[in-house]
Amino acid sequence: MESIQREFAERIEEWVEEVQKGESEQYRAIVLHFQRRIHLYCFHMLGNPSEAEDAVQEVFLKAYTSIATYKPIISFSAWLYRIAHNHCLNLIKQRKKRLQLYNIIVRLQVHEPASHAANLVEELLESLSVHDRQLVILKVIEERSFAEISEITGDKEATLRKQFERLRKKIVRSSDWNRKELLDENQAICTES
Repeated sequence: MESIQREFAERIEEWVEEVQKGESEQYRAIVLHFQRRIHLYCFHMLGNPSEAEDAVQEVFLKAYTSIATYKPIISFSAWLYRIAHNHCLNLIKQRKKRLQLYNIIVRLQVHEPASHAANLVEELLESLSVHDRQLVILKVIEERSFAEISEITGDKEATLRKQFERLRKKIVRSSDWNRKELLDENQAICTES
């Protein structure tokens, strides 16, 4: 059994060398061999089937674009799993940052399920203009400084600070309205029962 695994690992290394030499059709064999395992790994890391499917595609794309940097110091399998691991951790961090955005900006007093919180964040981001959305994502989710955002957008730092403060106030006002609406609904439900 061990000799079969060693032989197969050697075959994978040969496929990798061929892909590194420009024979990209061999990458299909690599994908077919690892796809199910990487999908299961991503699914267990992320807990969401559709997110796992997207992650698998991204992992194989990242692996393909950086396969030239692979050195057989570790097995290709370990290298591929490291890419999958890092990608899933990044997705989890993004998910947490979106929930932080919910907690920081919306600050509803009503306890809501996490899935509803994520939906509110998505709705909030979708309701903003592209420029405002970019500002919120870079400042709150990506935790960039105004200097970094200035470099990215080409806008002046002072302008960005003013825009962000205006946006923050606007979001707080809209969350107060949403909070009042939710409380009114809860009161109506309580008085009906």
